[in-house]
Amino acid sequence: MRSYLCALLFFSVDSEKKEWFRTWFDSPYYSLLYQNRDEAEAIKFIGKLIKTLPVRPGASVLDLACGSGRHSVILHDYGFQVTGIDLSPNNIAEAKKNETDGLVFFNEDMRTFALPDRFDLALNLFTSFGYFDNLSDNKKVLERVKIHLKSNALFVIDYFNVSFVMRQMVNCDEKRIGDVLFTIRKKIENDRIVKTIEVSDKKNKFSFEEKVQLFDAESLEKMLADAGFNVVSVYGDYDMNPFDIQSSERLIIIAHCS
Repeated sequence: MRSYLCALLFFSVDSEKKEWFRTWFDSPYYSLLYQNRDEAEAIKFIGKLIKTLPVRPGASVLDLACGSGRHSVILHDYGFQVTGIDLSPNNIAEAKKNETDGLVFFNEDMRTFALPDRFDLALNLFTSFGYFDNLSDNKKVLERVKIHLKSNALFVIDYFNVSFVMRQMVNCDEKRIGDVLFTIRKKIENDRIVKTIEVSDKKNKFSFEEKVQLFDAESLEKMLADAGFNVVSVYGDYDMNPFDIQSSERLIIIAHCS
């Protein structure tokens, strides 16, 4: 496998001062590490989700923190009009390769985005929330989502189940993909899961970080209520089984825009 060093030249000399997600999500190593995310699982989840929701093909959907657009493409295949936004320029450049009528992408920060459209449904999938050092930024995200929803629209947030993740957490793990070795260390710090990703690519070494707030179901539901949402239902996995605090891997909340 070729070295990824050349792809890192877009980093500025002060990249260490950036918010961690601006550097890590725009790195080619992020896409490499998570390249095997199960496409079949994503298709199955979206299929089950849209059968659960009272929305029909033709409805407008906002995919918040869409990454390279894999869920957006699936939603569009089901007949929805989809707009995806993501902070990473590289992710959006990749997503735009799939743009077509009814499927568009924009490089936007989910704390500050402003689009001309209002949506029937907003999605925030695969733990794409709770990234910020300033907890008030999470409130800003929910405020922006609500502004962009039509009356009686729905918001779906897919987070991890804190209890399950903490029980299953492995402090250190290694993963080799071709010539690249990832050493991943996890710890709990300041009510966050902090993941340090050390990358060894031949003679080149890099270090990245992920930090995600430990929001349990009660905390997320209160945040949604404070932002003007009413929780409709809560599920615990991508098969849309009921949420169980002990055994569920995921925390999938469906909320109504009041």
